[in-house]
Amino acid sequence: MIDITIAQSILAVVSCKPNRIGNGAVPVFLAQSTEEVQKLGATLGQILDGMVHELEPETIIVVKHS
Repeated sequence: MIDITIAQSILAVVSCKPNRIGNGAVPVFLAQSTEEVQKLGATLGQILDGMVHELEPETIIVVKHS
C-alpha cells in the first residue's frame, strides 16, 4: 500500500493587488500597502506557525512545512 501525505500546504495569501488573487480554498488578506503586506505576513506566520514566502513585494504566502 502507498502512504501519501501532504508535506506542505498554503495557509494564507496576503496581497495589496486583488487582481493577482484567484478564487481558491485559501484565506486571502488584502492589504493597503506593501508595508502592511509584510506586517500581516509576519503576524500570520507566527500565529499559524508557518513560513512566510514573498512571491513579489506586493504578495506573500504563508506555508506550512512538515
